[in-house]
Amino acid sequence: MPVRPDAQGMRDAAAQFRSKGDRVAVVLSRLDAQLGSMVYAGPAADQFRAAVNWERDRLRQILNALLRVTDVLNEGAARVEADPLGFYGAQGSGATQ
Repeated sequence: MPVRPDAQGMRDAAAQFRSKGDRVAVVLSRLDAQLGSMVYAGPAADQFRAAVNWERDRLRQILNALLRVTDVLNEGAARVEADPLGFYGAQGSGATQ
């Protein structure tokens, strides 16, 4: 017998990912503010600036991934909740009845 997906569990997980995303956004914002006020000078300035920008881009990628996971989980929970008869789990599984 197929098990119905846990919509509330999906929403709880989405909330956790959203919280982690919020924390990453705060770190990124603080980092941007601090780096924006810095002056880069000297022989390694360009290399340092490139390394810092790479790390900032990586943080943005992580933030975007966390937000995408949040959206997917919330959308999945909404689909499960919209299907009170439990047919959601059988869709796309290849199972025949």
